Amino acid sequence: MEQAKHIPGGDVRKAALGLLLLVTAMVMLLVAGTGTARADQSVSVDNDGSAEADTGGNVAVGNASHNEADNHQDADAESDDGDAVAVNSGGALNHSDGTATIETGDAHAAGVVSKTSVDQESHSSGSFDLSDQSVEVDNDGEAEADTGDNVAVGNASHNDADNDQDADAESDDGDAVAVNSGGAANYSDGTAHIETGDAHAAGVVSETSVDQESDSSGSFNLSDQSVEVDNDGEAEADTGDNVAVGNASTTTPTTTRTPTPRATTVTPSPPTSAARPTLVGTTRHRDR
Repeated sequence: MEQAKHIPGGDVRKAALGLLLLVTAMVMLLVAGTGTARADQSVSVDNDGSAEADTGGNVAVGNASHNEADNHQDADAESDDGDAVAVNSGGALNHSDGTATIETGDAHAAGVVSKTSVDQESHSSGSFDLSDQSVEVDNDGEAEADTGDNVAVGNASHNDADNDQDADAESDDGDAVAVNSGGAANYSDGTAHIETGDAHAAGVVSETSVDQESDSSGSFNLSDQSVEVDNDGEAEADTGDNVAVGNASTTTPTTTRTPTPRATTVTPSPPTSAARPTLVGTTRHRDR
């Protein structure tokens, strides 16, 4: 059997080093002869927007008045010989009405509206193509559209009707009649109407188009291509939180009557005086 020859370790290292130098030299010659292509292309698009559209937050009050109607009547009748009649007729009246209408338009809000188009091309004829192509598109938008938060009150008035009547009849010889007729009344009405428009909100409206092309006729194409598109949007649309009140008024009708007949019978005698009826009436109406 033939024994294997022993090769010293130093000779192996020398052989490996020589082979490495030979390969390196060939690569350098190849590169020097035909060239290396390196064309880096980079595109960065950053859109950041915030939008708010508001047609709401309206307040409408049809009637917020303060009304007071006072009627004071005092009737006195006195007779020494005969009938005595005292009559009050009248009243106090308040009539209050109101209309409130809110109509809002449309609200449109868009944080970012973008259209991005990127075209990257790389052409090389060298032995090595080391071109890099990168595209980064970042859209960040916030939008708020509001047509709500409206308050409509048709009638928020305060009404006070006061009717005060005092009738006094007195006869020494005959009938005595005291009459009060009338009252206090409040009539209150109201209408409220809210009509909101449309609310449209868009955080990001984006259209992105990317075209990358790398063409190399050399021996090695080591090109890198990367695309990153980031859309971050926040949107809020509100047409609610509306309050409509037709009638929120307060009314206070008050009637006070004091009839006082007094009759006294005595021995008939020739008339010495006629009945003396006295009617005093005052009516006051105040609007504030």
